[in-house]
Amino acid sequence: AVVISGYWTEQLSSAITRSFQAGALPPISADFFRYPEDLMQPDLHVFLSFSEALYTTTPAQPVYYKIDNVRRQFSLKKRKLELYRHLQSELPILIHELQRVSNLVTASQLLEQIRANLSATR
Repeated sequence: AVVISGYWTEQLSSAITRSFQAGALPPISADFFRYPEDLMQPDLHVFLSFSEALYTTTPAQPVYYKIDNVRRQFSLKKRKLELYRHLQSELPILIHELQRVSNLVTASQLLEQIRANLSATR
């Protein structure tokens, strides 16, 4: 298996969350949801969804910057999560919600989920 970060779905989700207002997403049949023919399609996409608490436990930053940045980033994160759930009907996407970073139990659970989801294709 090949593991990469920021593939086509990341570019798509960033563009859509910034281009479309909050609310209903475009229908999954829209042309821009079609996977590009010139890209190799992975067997599995993994979207790691971090809890809101992780957005507030970043390294020391000025408080005013941290609060505004956290609100903006978490708002975009919720839109991206909504989009990835929308895409699950068309693409093999595994969404894994993390409560903590550097948690070996979480990493083991994620690895088990990836293996289970790849077993049909590998």
